[in-house]
Amino acid sequence: MKVFVAGTGAPGGIGRFERLLTEALSELTPDHVQEARFLWRRSHPEYLSTRDPEASAGTLSQPEFVRRFYATVRHFRPDVLVCTHVNLLRAAMALPLVRPRPALVACVHGTEVWERLPAFARHALRRTDEVVAVSAFTAEQAHKAQELRRQPAVNHLALEPSWFGGGINGRSTYESDTPTVLSVARLSPIARHKNVDQVIRALPAVAARVPDVRHVIVGDGEDVPQLRRLAEEVGVADHVHFAGPLGHDELLKQYADCWVFALPTTSEGFGLVFLEAMAFAKPVVSMRRTAIPEVVEDGVTGVLLDREDELAERLIGLLEDPQWRRRLGAAGYARLVERFSFTAYAHRLGRQFERLDSLRSHV
Repeated sequence: MKVFVAGTGAPGGIGRFERLLTEALSELTPDHVQEARFLWRRSHPEYLSTRDPEASAGTLSQPEFVRRFYATVRHFRPDVLVCTHVNLLRAAMALPLVRPRPALVACVHGTEVWERLPAFARHALRRTDEVVAVSAFTAEQAHKAQELRRQPAVNHLALEPSWFGGGINGRSTYESDTPTVLSVARLSPIARHKNVDQVIRALPAVAARVPDVRHVIVGDGEDVPQLRRLAEEVGVADHVHFAGPLGHDELLKQYADCWVFALPTTSEGFGLVFLEAMAFAKPVVSMRRTAIPEVVEDGVTGVLLDREDELAERLIGLLEDPQWRRRLGAAGYARLVERFSFTAYAHRLGRQFERLDSLRSHV
């Protein structure tokens, strides 16, 4: 089977998904995939662009992207064409005229498909041969909102192999000497649903019981100044450390050092940061919303809140009870290895390609 992947080249979560997909396709060769080609709408980070330098020469205009898209289809003659984001489906509008036509797969992630799409985009999504969602929640929302013919397939995300290098041992009970709560998020208006501010608001009550508590916030964005002001207003500026954007190795150290990972987000298509915390056997505190319960098992690998005003009490409990947080952390690491490892993701992807293999004779 030959696979052609058309991607966004976007930073953030979509870029990480594209990285995971390319790594998994490499892992599948030659069992399910004999060859894969990639075309990115924008210049990708080095970890992806080096896989196919010709396809990642820089940002492509929409007409140029479409031209290269069909040039690749015509010359490569793929069996399966994967669009990593629903917005790329418009490039495939002439695909029914291609012979032999490849099976068309669309990947959906979260909020982009939770609400009804414009008629053209909804029609394009409904014409695909397979829709693959990163969570059951997104699959269900997309099925209802876009009136899809079939329920989308689900392939939960995983951590890239690089997360398991460098001697990471998730079963370790290592913690820094300082009780530390870690939050990792984009700090901008578009990501305010991550609710990093709620952790800061909970901190005065936490500090009253755990005086040396430290809240480390990793990330950057336009909201940093107002979050700094909030920490000053509620009297915990000395407890809050804005670490800014960190490189991979520095980020790993923050996960290793923390006692608890807290991100009371209310809207997640999946939540890769929860897997990152689980890789270091750290308990996760978040909300019981959207796809989060698919990743974090309440009372087993972390604590899911029904109300934001429960946050301080739960943080205090975890910080004061090392046995509880280590039990949750160990269970989280075990769940990561069993369900969200790169090997498990690649295996699920291979099974999806097996289904598409039987579909090719009908398209």
